[in-house]
Amino acid sequence: MRFCEAEMRPDLRILLRLINYMERHGYRQCVPHNVDASITELPSLDFSSGYVQRSIAKMPKQGSKRPWRLYQNYALDVVTLRFGKVDDGVMRYS
Repeated sequence: MRFCEAEMRPDLRILLRLINYMERHGYRQCVPHNVDASITELPSLDFSSGYVQRSIAKMPKQGSKRPWRLYQNYALDVVTLRFGKVDDGVMRYS
């Protein structure tokens, strides 16, 4: 069953690209896997607000460089997520 990206909200297009890629190649599951030891863990938000700082340990993390990092820059992130490679070398498919 192929999903049509044009009919979906923009934030779901990323997921649909992955699902459609997996369907085309006959994959049933995928798992991200980091093999680059130079990538360090960073908070997902870079805010100094007290409420953020108090809960930062409970929030998701991101890596120090792509593809594990989002830059909180809408234009850059949209281009990366919409037009970047689905099989970027870090996802393991089976």
